[in-house]
Amino acid sequence: MELFLKFTLAFAVALILGLGSAYGALWFEAKNGGASLTAENPYARAAYAARDLLPKGPQP
Repeated sequence: MELFLKFTLAFAVALILGLGSAYGALWFEAKNGGASLTAENPYARAAYAARDLLPKGPQP
């Protein structure tokens, strides 16, 4: 049971850190105006796709 709890905690920490860093990267791209559908940067393309969910709001 102890091993299961350790794995569950490790999974939760990894999930929180991964989602937090991805959201931070997308937020940074959207804030700096780098969100573009044709950009070579994959974070810029993802920020363009998620532009309605990010704090900057929708872009025309």
